[in-house]
Amino acid sequence: SKELLASASVDGEIKIWDVRSGYNKTGLLKNITLKRVPNDYAITAFASHDYSPIFASGSNKEEIRVFNDNEDQLCHIRYHDGFLGQRIGRVASLAFHQHKMYLAAGFTD
Repeated sequence: SKELLASASVDGEIKIWDVRSGYNKTGLLKNITLKRVPNDYAITAFASHDYSPIFASGSNKEEIRVFNDNEDQLCHIRYHDGFLGQRIGRVASLAFHQHKMYLAAGFTD
């Protein structure tokens, strides 16, 4: 929604803010700590969808995780093991399509 703002920190903490609360209140609606990620999981990219309550985080572990606002992990994207498996690099950027449920990702070499 246009009134909500999502922010993420490197240590895996995601906060959802209500920007209508003004300058005198904190406006913090929900504080989400990603519990299903390793201790050394550092968020390097973050994106939230404009109309759906989902967000994605990319990490230094060469993986992308998609969550909803109830802290449920919806998807885990990472490299494939094996000889012909495709590799992804460290996630540098993430973006959701404005209306559809598409996620774009950029990686470092």
